[in-house]
Amino acid sequence: MRDLSPLPRKRVNAFPLWLAALAALFVVVTRDLEIDFRALAWGAADMGEFLGRFETPDFSRLSRYLMLMVVAVVMMMMMVMMMV
Repeated sequence: MRDLSPLPRKRVNAFPLWLAALAALFVVVTRDLEIDFRALAWGAADMGEFLGRFETPDFSRLSRYLMLMVVAVVMMMMMVMMMV
């Protein structure tokens, strides 16, 4: 028997199905984690202020910072040795 349709079958567009599945997953995850989007929106201004404080790094006092880091590590090692 010969197929009577003159055109080949059109593929099914699965995009709406995947989109609905992802939306359902998003809803389930956000409810399970109890994410409050209103609080996230209110915190965006604080985050903007926090990120606005970043400037270009100043390496003029790098030697002092490195020395203080070494002192902190040595003090921690001394405390560990005293415990043993």
